[in-house]
Amino acid sequence: GVINGNLPSLMLSALLALKDGQPETAIEYLQRYLARARDHVGATKLLAAAYLQNDQPGEARALLEPLMVAQPKDAAILNLLGTAYA
Repeated sequence: GVINGNLPSLMLSALLALKDGQPETAIEYLQRYLARARDHVGATKLLAAAYLQNDQPGEARALLEPLMVAQPKDAAILNLLGTAYA
């Protein structure tokens, strides 16, 4: 099944869950994704967005702040951080 699926399946499932307003499901998929691809910036940003959608700004900030240091000009990271601190 998807839970133990390959990385593209996990990412697609997470995107669909977010689109459907199911951030808890997206978080589960993205955590599994990042357990196998820890440095994937896109998945990390998506997980932060899922945390924000699930009203967990502290978790989002914990993911985004190290990314901001590594990529200070990434507009998506800055935008997500702004939302996390709002």
